[in-house]
Amino acid sequence: MDLDTIYRLYFRDVELYLLAKCRDKHLAEELTEQVFFHALEALPKFRGDSDIRTWLCAIARNKYISHMRQQKKELNFYE
Repeated sequence: MDLDTIYRLYFRDVELYLLAKCRDKHLAEELTEQVFFHALEALPKFRGDSDIRTWLCAIARNKYISHMRQQKKELNFYE
């Protein structure tokens, strides 16, 4: 499956997943964009051991965690 098809089929699922996690529409949109950029690079390595939606949501979860860690670092910097 090519990335265009994956994007069309799963964009909304990933965005809703991230929106449920962060409860911020703008952040969810930004992270969703990052998920699909990452998926573009990682797609050749995707072995198909899991459903693509599961794989994308795992990427989304990792992007969200990375974002939160970065936010924490920035807050600690200013304290």
